Amino acid sequence: MLQIKNLNTCLHLGLIVMLIGCQQTGNQKTNISQEAAEAEVSIQDAQAYSLTAQDSAFLNSLIKDLNGIDKFFVKNSYKRLQVILEKKDNQNTPKVHEILENVSTNEPDYYIEKYMPKNGYLAYTPGPVEVFIDMVYWNVSDGSQLIATQLTAMGDQPSISFEKHTSGTFKKVESLIPDVATLSDKLVPGYSPDNSEEEFVFKLPIEGKDLRFCVDGSEDNCLILEWNDGTFVLKE
Repeated sequence: MLQIKNLNTCLHLGLIVMLIGCQQTGNQKTNISQEAAEAEVSIQDAQAYSLTAQDSAFLNSLIKDLNGIDKFFVKNSYKRLQVILEKKDNQNTPKVHEILENVSTNEPDYYIEKYMPKNGYLAYTPGPVEVFIDMVYWNVSDGSQLIATQLTAMGDQPSISFEKHTSGTFKKVESLIPDVATLSDKLVPGYSPDNSEEEFVFKLPIEGKDLRFCVDGSEDNCLILEWNDGTFVLKE
């Protein structure tokens, strides 16, 4: 897990967001606040770039051709598109780099740490703040996909969000799992963020479909959130 060196600047993920005012004192473990989440700066949408119509059409055609976790990571971000094409050693990478070379953007640099497209899994870090973000998706029987994105940072409770993708449209989904405080107390009875040493993490599935909530550093001390075609059931 990575350490935030300056906790006056934090990241929260609806997608990837840069936030201000997330503080931590002493050894307190804090949740990334809802107020901070409201102040998010989204990834820069394709329409915000100043490009020629020809260049925009070319980049949009590449985005349209993406599938699976590539599509869900990139969404409408040309900068993320460039990162994915570089990772795949795609033949269009030099042209995309040339188009975007002198384009300003408010997005951070992205560094892909794990890339397992056949498993629907991708993990990355955004600079300059040192956090770890991973994401995975599940296919749902109605033809949609459910995408989970987790942000992990030293000293903070894990932050996980869900979106549903249906025919090119993304919609945030709430209340699919119990909140972190409930899960923490169930896993470690009497857990208190002020007085307990444990830290927690969601284990997104690379193999299988179930989501796990674990004491960080443990493979065995976990709760199982069983996949149930678009929802999760806490396994007793």
